[in-house]
Amino acid sequence: MTFNINVQMIAGKRFSDEAIKEEDSEGWRLRKAIRDATYLSGVFVVADAIPWLGWFDFQGYVGFMKRTAKELDSILHRWMVEHIEKRGEFENDFLDVIISAFEENDEIYGHKRDTVIKATALVCFTALITITANYY
Repeated sequence: MTFNINVQMIAGKRFSDEAIKEEDSEGWRLRKAIRDATYLSGVFVVADAIPWLGWFDFQGYVGFMKRTAKELDSILHRWMVEHIEKRGEFENDFLDVIISAFEENDEIYGHKRDTVIKATALVCFTALITITANYY
């Protein structure tokens, strides 16, 4: 339930319990990617302690991190494009507010507008998930 509330606040989307449990649905993919990202934030990667072993990802975590980041990026990008295309049609949510804060070709500290929007949404979403998961 808290997952659904968080998604609705950030992106204005709702996922039913069935949609979240249905493999390869958007809700299932998002939930899995968030779980994977949360897990990966706490794993020990040998290359962090011994940098010269960075080329050899024998634990497989670097590849796992890249796949998870790509999945999260594709979901957030799709949501952002939907919000830009349907601007003003629905009730404003967090993504609408962020999008309206920037012009189309803005650069923020050398980063493209789309990157800043997706990163901000991801940080807020991950924080909400982590806070609500630890609250109970």
